[in-house]
Amino acid sequence: MKFAHEFKETLEREAFPDHWRAAAIPYSQLKKCLKKVQRELQELGLDNDTLQQLRAAQTVSADGVPVPMARYNLDHAPSQSLRPCLSVFVHLQDGQAVDAALSPASRELLQRLSGKQPPLPPPGQGPEAMTQGDAPHVAEGQLAVADAGLERIEIPLVFDGEFFNILQSDVDSLDVLQQQEEVSMERDIAVLGGDVSAVTRPAKFSKSDLNRWREIFDVYVDAQIFFSSHEIDHGSRSSAKAVQNLVWFQKEIQRRDLLNKFKMPSSRLAYNRFLHLNATLLQNLKFQEINKTAINKILKSA
Repeated sequence: MKFAHEFKETLEREAFPDHWRAAAIPYSQLKKCLKKVQRELQELGLDNDTLQQLRAAQTVSADGVPVPMARYNLDHAPSQSLRPCLSVFVHLQDGQAVDAALSPASRELLQRLSGKQPPLPPPGQGPEAMTQGDAPHVAEGQLAVADAGLERIEIPLVFDGEFFNILQSDVDSLDVLQQQEEVSMERDIAVLGGDVSAVTRPAKFSKSDLNRWREIFDVYVDAQIFFSSHEIDHGSRSSAKAVQNLVWFQKEIQRRDLLNKFKMPSSRLAYNRFLHLNATLLQNLKFQEINKTAINKILKSA
């Protein structure tokens, strides 16, 4: 639970808005759900050894086509919720699983479950047409006997469904939050644009800070705060690098004494708005990073 503690501390330390924290990935809840998933699999007789053995095996259809012995499918139910299911393809002869690749434990499990499952559809409507989702990696060369009917045994996974539906719901919430923040930021940028336009408008008998703002934006481009256009490190910046570059930008503005060179008081207000906008962008980047890390960690442990 080390990361769970770090995740909680980061959400509190960074002083994210309350509605941001409410939309954050519920890492601890998902970890508890994973324990339910593991318990469910064990109660079905699908311990780690059995699962690994099934995932690493292949069988063949009656026409000699290789078929992965096990596939994990993640389909959408009519309610739009995710419905995980483990599909196992096996040859049965007189009710007995006869695939040579099966271990005794796997054979016993599949024989226990097979009596409740319908047979595979006729040729031309095979497992590829009946299932969706990514098939797990399987080892080659482990072929089963092909002298009996190939049947599909479907094992619904209740707590897998709970886990992925919680995760999907929260990822959707994060997407909605991101869209809302983009709209808010676009409004702020438009206001800032109006402020800068007002203080840089050339006029014959009035003051203008056009040259000062040109220099500020030149320094900002050089800072490459959130995105680098340099060939050596092209692409988006991490929040840590963005902080470093934003600090450099502010120090360079101070070194050049640009704020004291403003001719119009409203230029300083516009500059403060500009800094606040960058701080919001940085906070948003940190929030995205910590949630992405949480998702990656939870999926690796799934």
